[in-house]
Amino acid sequence: MSHEHPHAAEAAGGRRRPRVVVLGGGFGGVYSALALEKLLGARDDFEIALVNRENYFVFQPMLPEVISGTIGVTDVVSPIRRLLPPQAGLDLSPMIALLLIGLASRLLFGL
Repeated sequence: MSHEHPHAAEAAGGRRRPRVVVLGGGFGGVYSALALEKLLGARDDFEIALVNRENYFVFQPMLPEVISGTIGVTDVVSPIRRLLPPQAGLDLSPMIALLLIGLASRLLFGL
C-alpha cells in the first residue's frame, strides 16, 4: 500500500511552499542540498527535502582504511542530518514511485 507523504510545508498564510526534492543521500544528494541552500540564501518561501532510505552518509573512499584497521568505522559514517543545511528536511521513507505531471510532482512512499 502506498500513500502521499504526510509532511506538507506551509508558508505564512497557510499556502503550501514549493518543495525541492533531492533523491539520494550520497555525495550528489548531500552536496546538491548544500548548494541549493547556498544559492537560495536565507529565503523561507521554499523547502528542501532529501529522500534517502538511511539516516547516514558513508564516505566510501576511506573504506579501505577501515578494512585495514587504520581508522574506525565511525570515522567514515556521519548522520545525514548533521551534514544537511539547517532548513533542509530528511525523509527516511522508502520511495517507491515518482510521478511527474507537468510542473508538479508527487512522491509515493511505501510502508
